[in-house]
Amino acid sequence: MPARLADDDAPAGLKAGLLANNGVQDAVTSAFRVGDTGNQVLARARATAIAAGLQPTIYSHPIGYHGHGAGSAIGQSEEQKFVPHGEYRLRPNIAWSIELKAAAKVPEWGGQEVDFKTEEDAFFDGKTVRYIDGRQTKFHLIEAK
Repeated sequence: MPARLADDDAPAGLKAGLLANNGVQDAVTSAFRVGDTGNQVLARARATAIAAGLQPTIYSHPIGYHGHGAGSAIGQSEEQKFVPHGEYRLRPNIAWSIELKAAAKVPEWGGQEVDFKTEEDAFFDGKTVRYIDGRQTKFHLIEAK
């Protein structure tokens, strides 16, 4: 039986998984370069994340008025090396869905591997990527009644 946790905090293993997810986000956003293809960004981001000991799956894409926007994909959930629509080049002043996951084992759940998935909107101005409304860096706990 799992140990009882404080009602006002998430287990350390879940917090570590979310931190791993943030590490994959950092790997992706630091890999953006004007003129590079989405496949080049994917390769660079995956290499950075894996070198940091993370287990990334990346699928990020431009967003527009209708959801997925025109432009290059960065990975695909089932393809982490090359996608044909990842051959388009990145341009400045595009909004992106930084969509991805990090897999991590959660000790408090018997070492079960859990996918920590996020999809956060960001803006690439050609030099930097910034999250439009921030990004999730902590759990939002709901009080049990």
